[in-house]
Amino acid sequence: MPNNYATEAVNVELRGGKISQDQGLLDTGIPLRESTQSIYLYNEEAGGYWFEFDELDVNVVRGPLARDTEVVTYITGSGLPSYTKTNLAQAGDGPYPAAVRDLGIPKPPIINAVGSIAEIPEGAQELTTFYVQTYVSDIFEEGPPSDPSVEVRRFDAEGGEVALNGLSVPSGNFSIVTRRIYRVETAGVFQLVAELPIADTSFLDNVASENLSDSLPSEGWRAPDPNMIGLTMTPNGVLAGFFGRTVAFSEPYFLHAWPTNYEISFQDEVVGLAVSSSGIVVCTDGRPAIIYGSHPREFIDQKLDIVQPCVSKRSIVDMGAEVIYASPDGLVTIGSGAGLITGDFILPEDWRKRFNPTSIHAYKYDEEYLAFYKTDESQGAFIFNPRTGFRFYDVYTDTVYSDPEDGKLYLKQGTKLMLWDEGGPAQSIWTSKIFLTPPNLHFTHLKVDADSYPVEIDVIRDGEVSSITVRSEKVHRIGSRKRFRQFQFSNKTGAGVSRIQFSSSAAEVN
Repeated sequence: MPNNYATEAVNVELRGGKISQDQGLLDTGIPLRESTQSIYLYNEEAGGYWFEFDELDVNVVRGPLARDTEVVTYITGSGLPSYTKTNLAQAGDGPYPAAVRDLGIPKPPIINAVGSIAEIPEGAQELTTFYVQTYVSDIFEEGPPSDPSVEVRRFDAEGGEVALNGLSVPSGNFSIVTRRIYRVETAGVFQLVAELPIADTSFLDNVASENLSDSLPSEGWRAPDPNMIGLTMTPNGVLAGFFGRTVAFSEPYFLHAWPTNYEISFQDEVVGLAVSSSGIVVCTDGRPAIIYGSHPREFIDQKLDIVQPCVSKRSIVDMGAEVIYASPDGLVTIGSGAGLITGDFILPEDWRKRFNPTSIHAYKYDEEYLAFYKTDESQGAFIFNPRTGFRFYDVYTDTVYSDPEDGKLYLKQGTKLMLWDEGGPAQSIWTSKIFLTPPNLHFTHLKVDADSYPVEIDVIRDGEVSSITVRSEKVHRIGSRKRFRQFQFSNKTGAGVSRIQFSSSAAEVN
């Protein structure tokens, strides 16, 4: 182990070549429900409303439209896939969201269309006609079309009207406000005839062919699978989710529409997704994969040559250029390459025993991987940096929110909402590796370079501990006449310690 590596680092900050106390938790003063297991900060621009869910693994994603005044936000993991917006989410005094709507628009029934029985006027052209209808929500989401009506006899002249009857009003947790009627004539395409209030249950179509409007846009669209979870936003305005061995994608910027031909199936069970600069990383219970492409209809998947199953969906973190997740053997990175990144710091058997990787849930914090873990014997948190290894914290929670706007980390402690690394100095300790000293070596002097003093140092010689308080940058004499073979030291509550030197004489210390 390199000399600057530790066997123990709890509540410490190691940046800038210094050992410093980390900051503890700060109470925000915002109360949470006892039953809350997942949280999300909604509509931060308007002061923020804290969503609270009783389910442990809820994914919440804000819509991609920059000028969305409704703040439409999508949710999986708490019942059916759903969405909410300001007038639904923020109603009343909480808990929030006050209400949600099911994601997706239902398919309407077939239109009952009855054509004219009049004789075709001389010079009028008889047309072969079919009708479909779609439902439209209050946020202008258009759903899939109904199946076509029966063939209807129609002609473009007075008396050629078609009566559309029995237009039903949909039921369910939707907000349908209008319906659109489309017509196709003689092997053409379905074009818009009219848009009607949803309460209108009949319509007399006397619209001339040349007055038909837009083509039907929603052929093949459907609501997402009711079992879909793991909602993730891609850079091109596409939502991704998964169920079983299938990864599904929405129509770009039409996040209620999930065509079945946009789905990609895998041999292994999908555990979770993350979007990085390398593509959409699919973590499975077997081999991971990456999905590439600019549009869901063009997406292709590439399985990676690494068999490292993901054992915890909540351990998957987008780090920017790479994705990191927990496997049975350690942390795995997928980016320009793929591989185990904790192998130089911990053995697989120790990893499983120490951290119980199935329990890990993790977050990106200050460009590092911050994870919480729980075993039968212990619980806590660690930060892993591939250059410096592990740092540990004596804090645990099941419930965390990482704010993408400012990078702050919120966590639940009891019924309190706390801020990570924003409170007063935490009780910290940094313990060096064990040095095997040459025979008859006798350390008699100590010097500590720190930003401020005093600094508490424990000196451990062949298992015996001596506590020393260093009060300045001057050389400190250590009283000991005993020879020793193993040597180790701990820094407690040091402020910006950049160097600790031990020597057998004052002249050796600089």
